[in-house]
Amino acid sequence: MYSKLMHSASIPTLPATLRDPTDEKVLALAIGAEGDYLVTGDEDLLSAQSNRGCRGPQIIRPTTFLALLKTTKQAEGRGRSRRVA
Repeated sequence: MYSKLMHSASIPTLPATLRDPTDEKVLALAIGAEGDYLVTGDEDLLSAQSNRGCRGPQIIRPTTFLALLKTTKQAEGRGRSRRVA
């Protein structure tokens, strides 16, 4: 029953280490799931955005994501859908 709802993803090797090593699995899963965004309030993950280059999802705060959703809803129907990891 749940197998229809699940999406499997390979866990990639990260290009750099994070300030908090326990966050590595979160970022690796977000990259493996091919999400466009990783929404978090975790300062260590947020700091990784500028240190890791362009690979993987954008790491953004919840308030930034909500603002993005509002502007995306206005432009709905133009462009591809976004996935959040």
